[in-house]
Amino acid sequence: MKHTKGNWKIDIEVDGNLWIGSDNKTSMIANVCSGFNGATKLYEPEDDELANAKLIAAAPELLKELNNMIKVYGWTDMLEGEEQDAIGTAKEAIKKATE
Repeated sequence: MKHTKGNWKIDIEVDGNLWIGSDNKTSMIANVCSGFNGATKLYEPEDDELANAKLIAAAPELLKELNNMIKVYGWTDMLEGEEQDAIGTAKEAIKKATE
């Protein structure tokens, strides 16, 4: 696994800067939105920016649980239809995130 290990967390600074950090690393993983809007007024993150940050911060846990699901259910040939499609889609998502 090549991504930054540890729990990813959201940090909203006083100026509204919204970024993702890790408890195992002091540097920023992702800057979701800038805290300065070009004016003298401080920026407050929009709802979609906060939702994006939450999704990004949850990514390591989502990836871990998808991998666990594949280990438990992905080996069996007894799955069919929607269940088999879900396993295939989960494998594609894992590949997209890791390759």
